[in-house]
Amino acid sequence: MKRLLVISALILFSSVCFSQNNVQTFKTDSGGKYVGEVSNNLPNGKGIMYYANGNKEYEGMFKDGQFHGTGTSYFENGKLEYAGQWKEGYMDGYGEAYWENGFKCYEGTFKDGFFDGVGTFYREKDGTKKYAGEFKDDYPNGQGTFYYLDGKVEYTGQVKDDQPNGPGTSYYKSGSIEYAGNFSNGYKLEGYGTEYYDGGGKRYEGDFVNGIWEGQGVWYYQNGNIRAKGEFSKDLPCGQVVRYYENGVKKYEGTAALFTDEEGKPVSSAQGYGVWYDENGKLIYKGNFKAGKFDGYGTSYKEDGVTIEHQGQWKDGDFIGK
Repeated sequence: MKRLLVISALILFSSVCFSQNNVQTFKTDSGGKYVGEVSNNLPNGKGIMYYANGNKEYEGMFKDGQFHGTGTSYFENGKLEYAGQWKEGYMDGYGEAYWENGFKCYEGTFKDGFFDGVGTFYREKDGTKKYAGEFKDDYPNGQGTFYYLDGKVEYTGQVKDDQPNGPGTSYYKSGSIEYAGNFSNGYKLEGYGTEYYDGGGKRYEGDFVNGIWEGQGVWYYQNGNIRAKGEFSKDLPCGQVVRYYENGVKKYEGTAALFTDEEGKPVSSAQGYGVWYDENGKLIYKGNFKAGKFDGYGTSYKEDGVTIEHQGQWKDGDFIGK
């Protein structure tokens, strides 16, 4: 985040050009000048300071040669830089700061020249609102809200060092909730939280590590039915799990492990002991699996889910005998 340069208004005067009713004009060592109230040979009260090119540098209140009170500063090109409260040469209190291209940069409270307290920060490129909430030492810190370019909320909740950090909620560009839970160092959930489909409905609810499904959780279809529940690793069921068909009927119960498919993508498949059902809930097979195939000792059943078809040893999905 850009730090606004704070202009110290302590002036070294080279000569007195004009004096009347305590309003004086001084040339400054920088080549500019000061016109305004003076006491103890320093700007005190209301006055205007100019750059060497004749443009205003500051207009407002002075104290002991420094910007102090209500005042407005300008960039050397004449564009508005800051308007608000000052204290001993620094922006301090409520004010509005601007980018040199004319767009507003920040409005809110300042302390010792830094964004500090409650305020709103705007993007330099187009002047759109980027963040509104609490600040500390120029950075978003505390409770706040980040915005997309179109003005829709991107995130609202706890913020630390310009990033989501702590309890909060992030949103898709469509406006629907994306994540809700505890964030750590950016848009990544850490600990217990909930992920949603774009448009609504839970996608996953459970444990996260660095934004990844890791631990105990529940995975949902878009229709709201449970897709899988139990243990997860690397965004997939892994460990002791229960899987379901989209119609809500149990599909598999047992252990699962992670593998890599022919395209190099991670997949979750039955591994170890488990029980497999058809979409009507009838038993298909119970026994040992390897990489999603019947492998080891197991029993398969006919379509009625009761009558045994094969019982014995299996290899790569094929029955090889008792």
